[in-house]
Amino acid sequence: KPDFSDLAKEQYTVKRDRYAAIPERRISSHILFSVPVGDSRGDALAQAQGVLDELRDGADFVSMVKLHSGEPGAAAKEGKFDRWVAVSDKGISPPYTQALFTIEKVGDYAEVVSTQFGFHIIRLDGIQDKGYKTFEEVKSTIVEELEAEYVKLAMKDYLSQFHISDDAVIDNEAIDRILEPYASQE
Repeated sequence: KPDFSDLAKEQYTVKRDRYAAIPERRISSHILFSVPVGDSRGDALAQAQGVLDELRDGADFVSMVKLHSGEPGAAAKEGKFDRWVAVSDKGISPPYTQALFTIEKVGDYAEVVSTQFGFHIIRLDGIQDKGYKTFEEVKSTIVEELEAEYVKLAMKDYLSQFHISDDAVIDNEAIDRILEPYASQE
């Protein structure tokens, strides 16, 4: 295989979003007002809205977590959602992620969010801006893709020489000579 280093650098420059983009990520804390499936959600929504109003008026978040969160272990973690989240992350309730990305400033809150678990008050704790990995960080990935494409095209080219075209001619005399030792065995 040829050396793809220069082509990889060109691909990095031309297709940087494809190979090197790092999406914006956010970290948050939350208070969950747990509502089991099938239970009425009205009281929990009213309670969550009341707590959100208190928080916006200056109430201490950690105290509110300890008083109100229905999530096991929330008090010990002070409500922290111990994971940086990008918009496209799997495994997180989409309404939670959508609400998290509507918050404009660190320390602010989203409106009360309904998920399959109940209602959440979400506080934005940090933002990692989107950016790009360096060429050195993604070089091996780009080179692997280029090599795989090279092998695929080389194999296709190699196999194409064995395809019979409309110009093919069958040499009956040659076939008869090849099959002659087998014909006499009858």
